[in-house]
Amino acid sequence: MPLPGPEAASSFANAQDLAYGAIRDWIFNGPLKPGEIIRDTDIANLLGISRTPVREAIIRLAQEGLIDVGKGRKTRVSIPDISRAPDLYRIGGTLDGLAAEWAMPKITQDDLEKMRSLLTAMNAESDPTRLVKLDLELHAVFRVLAGEVLRGMLDGIEAEIGRFERMAFDDAEIRTLTRGDHQAIIAAFASGDARAASEAVRQNWLNAWARLESRLRDADVHAAG
Repeated sequence: MPLPGPEAASSFANAQDLAYGAIRDWIFNGPLKPGEIIRDTDIANLLGISRTPVREAIIRLAQEGLIDVGKGRKTRVSIPDISRAPDLYRIGGTLDGLAAEWAMPKITQDDLEKMRSLLTAMNAESDPTRLVKLDLELHAVFRVLAGEVLRGMLDGIEAEIGRFERMAFDDAEIRTLTRGDHQAIIAAFASGDARAASEAVRQNWLNAWARLESRLRDADVHAAG
């Protein structure tokens, strides 16, 4: 039988990558939420491609644990593995604290002003997806100065906890408490004390998990009641 030429194969690969990247971004950054049903027809129509590359992209995402393909052909966004969260936050806090320490000698007034501006934007924001992005941008100001290797490690952790962070920022009390954490981080950088900046950043991560764990525990109690 006749086979398609290399142009067709390349087009399929590009369409699959497009679908993979789009769905993955929607899972981590919204609007797709844990447990939400995914319909390949809807995604294909939205992206202007056929269903086949969308199905292939879904298989890749299922292999990564981001999508569950269950019985009855129902495909859903997977529920994050909460058992990994404590270690992810502890490790992330240690690495990010190190990034703050390494960045301190390179921090400028422009960097401090950028962090203050991002904090102001966070204080005026209530959308969880937008807050996660602003939070990452604030931490990225000093992570960039710490070097690519450390930043790459943190990017991997951030990618996994992004869905947890969206749940956390959906809570008004957590948003308020997080504001205090970031004020402490900026104040530590402004003081020029590398150890204080490192500890403020590390504590932000530990606080983030403690608050999220408390919220999840309260949700379980309400559900049981």
